Amino acid sequence: MGLIHEERIQEPLYKERGLRDRGSYNELTYEHLSNLTIGELAELYEEYPYVELKYDGIWGRLEIHNGSWEIYSRTGKVKASGKCKPYYDFTLIGEYIHGKHRLHTKGDFIAYDCLKYEDYYIHDYKFQYRRKYTTNAVGTLCGDEDREFLDGKISLQKSTMWDSYQWESLWNNHIEESGWEGIVFKKGSAYYDDKHANIRVKKECEVDYVCIGFDMADPESKYAGQVGAVRGSLIDRPCDVKCGGLSEEERDIYTRLGEAYIGKVFTAKGNGWFPSGSVRHPKFSRWREDKAMTDCGYSQIPEGIRES
Repeated sequence: MGLIHEERIQEPLYKERGLRDRGSYNELTYEHLSNLTIGELAELYEEYPYVELKYDGIWGRLEIHNGSWEIYSRTGKVKASGKCKPYYDFTLIGEYIHGKHRLHTKGDFIAYDCLKYEDYYIHDYKFQYRRKYTTNAVGTLCGDEDREFLDGKISLQKSTMWDSYQWESLWNNHIEESGWEGIVFKKGSAYYDDKHANIRVKKECEVDYVCIGFDMADPESKYAGQVGAVRGSLIDRPCDVKCGGLSEEERDIYTRLGEAYIGKVFTAKGNGWFPSGSVRHPKFSRWREDKAMTDCGYSQIPEGIRES
């Protein structure tokens, strides 16, 4: 596959910044998205012509060079590594399923971007072109003769991309019914580190829990010695959900008077549900004097997500 430009691209800055660059994301709530006018949606579709599902793994950078490969986290830590044929030379960005997950298989690496193709750094190519190199790189690595590259270590695949106007059916079929984390709109003309390259939309949900205690803040943080999270559980399915997002005033009150809140009902917000009864990325929302402990049941979790 020939490159679009003849000149060799300079090594990108992300290589000099501790290998931490994740690309740029903007957040949009589902409520905001669903309330856009026809004209506003048309503008969105024109600027962001692609949409993908948001996988619930960790951001990963797959480096393949000189007969070996490594997957780096956003902080530069090696999460997996192995050997491959010496003539491969790619840098792929994707979602790495590092642990056990209900929807995804442990060890999956879902590539959605390419920053290096053979001897060329292509971070400053537009996404619509980088995506083509992503497709070609994954196809090269996963050809029938090269399947051993993945055996026993990772399962490499390319993310699926749709036209952005299909976002609503994706949302209904995958987020609402199957419990996926959200969707990501992609700007075709964006360079990798553009500030508005992507728009991420996550599902925000609410669950009522009974307070079972508090967790203290990280002893090395500025909140050392204070409460850092409210702990909650369902009444008919024990769990231990640690909800952060507390204000300084709340931290102070719960540090001094925490025992008075144990047994009370509170609402937590998150970006989706787990079969355990917890929510993803839980944050404390508010106390519910209008709710009883009997309202804090497992039935709050959508039926399609609950454990059988």
